[in-house]
Amino acid sequence: MKKLLLIPMIIVIIITCVNVFQTSSKEVKSKIPTVIAHRGASGYEPEHTIPAYDLAKKMKADYIEIDLDITKDGHLVAFHDGSVDRMTNGSGYVKNMTLAQLKKLKIDTSSKYRNLKILTFDEVVKHFGKSVNYYIETRELGHKLVMEEKMLKILRKHHIIGKGARKGQVIIESFSSKSLKKVHKLAPEIPLVQLVMIKDKKTKVTNKQINEWARFADGVGINSQRVTKDLVNRVQKKKMFIYVFFIKNEEKETQRMIKLKVNGVFSNYPDKIREKSLLKG
Repeated sequence: MKKLLLIPMIIVIIITCVNVFQTSSKEVKSKIPTVIAHRGASGYEPEHTIPAYDLAKKMKADYIEIDLDITKDGHLVAFHDGSVDRMTNGSGYVKNMTLAQLKKLKIDTSSKYRNLKILTFDEVVKHFGKSVNYYIETRELGHKLVMEEKMLKILRKHHIIGKGARKGQVIIESFSSKSLKKVHKLAPEIPLVQLVMIKDKKTKVTNKQINEWARFADGVGINSQRVTKDLVNRVQKKKMFIYVFFIKNEEKETQRMIKLKVNGVFSNYPDKIREKSLLKG
């Protein structure tokens, strides 16, 4: 009889422990912002390369960031700078070079890698498929919108968007409101983030600006130095997300952003965000 009475007690204890564990897990998860691997794990590997993206995936970044540029003959490439000078053994602007010319260049790195090439957007998406989430930046070229349709075509080709695609696998960001509005018109299901760079300390984001962005975007991406608790509250009050990128002092600023409870951070060191988030807990 005593054994029969013990069984319900044991079951209650097990259920209580499970609930406590699940609640604790949710609390821990809520303290960690969405982690976007800035040009891949670019603090460890050459930016916008397969090694950088592979490492970001291994570090369990929520998204890999891809900056898009376009070649003279109309191919989208994963490349940040307008010029190839900083990252390769060549010289000149991406927009003035064909894909064949770009592919002849080598990305300057240590002796660890000798044959890294500039990647096309299609090559990146083909390589990773649905195994990662994509945070893609579009831009205008000479005040013209030339990459949005090409980008969407590639994403559809690899079934990253469209019928059967996983919701939230792609986020599009841009400093160009025109570009985001075009993407919204062509693929309204994709979340959009309006990027903002504020250099002047006296300049503040107004409620009017937030209201305008909310008409077509789901979030705002802004340089961390201009992010305050007031701004975070005003953006989130509009049911928008706030993401931050770092110009300098990433480690110190990361701690501050976590404390302010921003929704996501761009990081060159995606493995360190979880560590810093848990330490703040």
